[in-house]
Amino acid sequence: MVDLVDHVSTHFSSAEGKRDTIHLFAAWTRDDFTPDYVEVDEARYFALDALPHNISSATLRRIEEHQGKRKRNGKW
Repeated sequence: MVDLVDHVSTHFSSAEGKRDTIHLFAAWTRDDFTPDYVEVDEARYFALDALPHNISSATLRRIEEHQGKRKRNGKW
């Protein structure tokens, strides 16, 4: 059960010839997260200074925006 959901940002992408709108949310819960195995195969938590080596550049940009190290521009 999610206790609180907060909209963080909205981004737009035209990669792969598609027009996508990506909404990012922050959510808080007291429960453990269990993947649904339909859209999410695996879920793990990482400290920001110990992220996996294969994290996407877009995800790294979103983290830097969250940390205030990069200005948000709406592009994915």
